[in-house]
Amino acid sequence: MSAEEKLVKKGIVSELAFKRSKLDHRQLSRRIIIEKTRLAQLQEVHQQELTIEQDSIEQRKENMAVITEQFNRLTVRAGIDGVVQNLTVELGQSVALGEQVALVGSVDSLFAMLNVSQSDIELITINQLVQIDTRGGTVTGKIQRINPLIKQGMISIEVAITGKLPSNARPDLNVDGVISVGTLSQVMYIKKPINASAGMKTQLFRVDKTQEQAQQVSISYGQESGEYIQILNGALENETYILSDMSRWENSAEISITY
Repeated sequence: MSAEEKLVKKGIVSELAFKRSKLDHRQLSRRIIIEKTRLAQLQEVHQQELTIEQDSIEQRKENMAVITEQFNRLTVRAGIDGVVQNLTVELGQSVALGEQVALVGSVDSLFAMLNVSQSDIELITINQLVQIDTRGGTVTGKIQRINPLIKQGMISIEVAITGKLPSNARPDLNVDGVISVGTLSQVMYIKKPINASAGMKTQLFRVDKTQEQAQQVSISYGQESGEYIQILNGALENETYILSDMSRWENSAEISITY
């Protein structure tokens, strides 16, 4: 504009043309301001739209996380590594929250349960040594709990395993156990006769050297272990006794043996 103004003073450019140029300049300046304002408004609108879309994306991510967590919860996992002992549901069955789905037994943290006759329970104490036979090997253990309840004449004993488990050790495996209740030395014993038990005194028929006669004698018993029982008095070493039921001849002091 300043250059054109100088030309007007010199008469080179008419006054009318100069005024028209000034009008165009003002209009263009205003248009620039309007367009800049519009551009700023568009940028603000676009930024708001971008923020809204970003919030929508974050919301969808959160929804996806919730759905993924729900999906993962549909896969039931045990808290330990082990063997499935019992499956209480069927394929496609719906279960309630907290309902048992399966029973899983550990193959590492095992203990043994032994059944002991209530007549022998007075011999059992905590921390007694036990030898467990899995029929694939043996392992040592210690008694850690004695069940106070009696079931069908038996009391269950819980044994903590202290030795290395045999390779065939599994949950619910049937095992045999030998409990060490004490040691007796220089003991005279026989196979347990009919109706004989620890601390009793019964009558047995002792077979003489000819194997033809048997005389009734009184025998006192001590402790018993398995199929054997201790003899406290009434018998001598290497003597032979009839161990079967002889109640039919309990009133006879001596009987004859025929073959």
